[in-house]
Amino acid sequence: MNKKNLIKIIEKVLYYTIGYIWYFSIYLVLIPYIIYLLGRNLDALVLNYLLGLSSVFYFGFISIIIASIIALLGLSLIAWSFYVLYFYAKCFPFAACPFIHFNPKKLATYGPYSLIRHPMTLGYLFLLIAFGVYMGSIMLVVWIIPIVGIIFYEYIKHREERRLALWFGKEFEQYKQKTPMLIPNFFKSKKD
Repeated sequence: MNKKNLIKIIEKVLYYTIGYIWYFSIYLVLIPYIIYLLGRNLDALVLNYLLGLSSVFYFGFISIIIASIIALLGLSLIAWSFYVLYFYAKCFPFAACPFIHFNPKKLATYGPYSLIRHPMTLGYLFLLIAFGVYMGSIMLVVWIIPIVGIIFYEYIKHREERRLALWFGKEFEQYKQKTPMLIPNFFKSKKD
């Protein structure tokens, strides 16, 4: 193995490591912690102080089962999306920086990407909902997570989809016309 190949391998491992650290620290630690604090404080303000109710509702074993089912659905969707992006589109899904060698080589239209354009984001929103159900926070599920969903929607629409349009042009525009962004349309006609 020559020095140039070794440097490329080290560089790739370093970029992948930075991508994973960035992704996991932001999406699995920072965002859930912030929305937990917001949800807990809104529960206390609205339910406890304004309505005189308990600020957190615990449903016990039932909420754990419901949260586990929702989390499993979200994790499955993320794992399936990761698999398709990595092996089908030949890209690194958790890149921290827009390095050209992390860009997709093909437009992902297979698997979950045949149902919606951003299944990994939908899976993450399922994880946040599961977190809110597990914590028993009504405000987290009813207010905070929908607001986070709107923020993600706007980010995807203005940042990720513009990059995809630049990379894939007309192919992406056709895909965009027939595939919904975040909510699958299971009732569309077979002609579409």
